[in-house]
Amino acid sequence: MAVYADTSFLLSAISTESSSDRARTELDRVIASEEQIQTSVITKIEMARAIANRGIDPKVSTFINRQLTFIDIDETIIHGAIELEIPQTASFLRTLDAIHIATARQLAVKTVLTFDNRQRAACQSIGLDVSPLD
Repeated sequence: MAVYADTSFLLSAISTESSSDRARTELDRVIASEEQIQTSVITKIEMARAIANRGIDPKVSTFINRQLTFIDIDETIIHGAIELEIPQTASFLRTLDAIHIATARQLAVKTVLTFDNRQRAACQSIGLDVSPLD
């Protein structure tokens, strides 16, 4: 089985935020269970920019990147992101969030790992499980 990890989750796992301990615990659990960790190729860009902007040593992300399977954005994912129907009450959906959610949906993953509240609400509104739970 596979899980989908978004940038907010992965960044928490390599930084010192209030959610970092929870992210590392969840990441350790997923790695120990040998579940495949998938993410969109856009995560490479988002992580690189966030690491540079926060002054985090880029070598820290090397271990994380080795644990990930990066998924290319194809026409199916593009159309999935365009056509996502998220109830307005769930969340205002940003472009990169739509790509992450469409990718997770296309892959039919077990769970989406995220700390992004908008993405969490959007995922839940279309029936995707999210973790870590608040």
